[in-house]
Amino acid sequence: MQFIKTIILLYGISIALMYFLSSRRRQPLAFPGDIVIYKAGKTIYIPWASSLLITLVLFIILRSISS
Repeated sequence: MQFIKTIILLYGISIALMYFLSSRRRQPLAFPGDIVIYKAGKTIYIPWASSLLITLVLFIILRSISS
């Protein structure tokens, strides 16, 4: 159960990080698998792949530190 809580927490942190990075620039930092829609001068950004990638990297780092 601790594993699932950790993954959900890291996923939330990574989504917040990607939204923060995308709000600072005109073009969001998008990996293949992310959804970016430009319509009427507005940008809709859904960081699907990048948030999963950041979650996995953070999980591996935290797992190696705690072991």
